[in-house]
Amino acid sequence: MKRAASVKVGDFLYSDMDEKNTCEVTKVDMEMDQTYFGLNCEESEVLASGYKTSTFGISHSIPAFWMKYASKIFGIQTASSIGDAFVGLLFKMHLL
Repeated sequence: MKRAASVKVGDFLYSDMDEKNTCEVTKVDMEMDQTYFGLNCEESEVLASGYKTSTFGISHSIPAFWMKYASKIFGIQTASSIGDAFVGLLFKMHLL
């Protein structure tokens, strides 16, 4: 177990729900004024404390679909930024 704040580039985390395969952390960005810990990943399901979780919570399907395909086109960081901007626009329009 590791505190999320201590994860750094070069660390290895599990990449599957069976905790058999690992992947290397390639980038870590600090965010301020956030009330959550989020991951920007091509796959939006992660293992957290032994539980299969979604980085998108209850509205999982559409953002998971977006990140799976848009991250391959734009890269993970850009796809995540575009997705965040779009969701922010939907909130401002009172559609979410």
